[in-house]
Amino acid sequence: MNMQMQENVIKFKGDIFKIFISMYDCVDKNLIKSDDMEFYRKIFGNLKTSEDSKIFKKIVEERPKKIKDFYEYIDTSNLRVNSKEEFEIVEKILFTITTKAIVMRFKYDSKEEARENYLKQIEYLKYGIVKK
Repeated sequence: MNMQMQENVIKFKGDIFKIFISMYDCVDKNLIKSDDMEFYRKIFGNLKTSEDSKIFKKIVEERPKKIKDFYEYIDTSNLRVNSKEEFEIVEKILFTITTKAIVMRFKYDSKEEARENYLKQIEYLKYGIVKK
């Protein structure tokens, strides 16, 4: 687990949703530079939905295996998960939503609108996963 991920796990007290949101923000802040943005926007903006899905699927298949390193640090007491297998399903869903949001970020004109859409997806997901 890298240093920033460790800091985020501690900072967010094991809240998996906040950790994934911070990953999205980190990519948006550090990897999507304004110089590159126009280049990627042209590429992703001109893709058909089927081509976009192929790229997205490849990213999900190649997802970093190190994400599993932080399982033991996640607070699952407020989640509706009863096993590691169920937790892995939640992690895969969050990773898929986050990765798709990063890819879709290039299609939005507004950084804020892209993030808002991503946060709506996270909030909707919480309805089924977070204990009340």
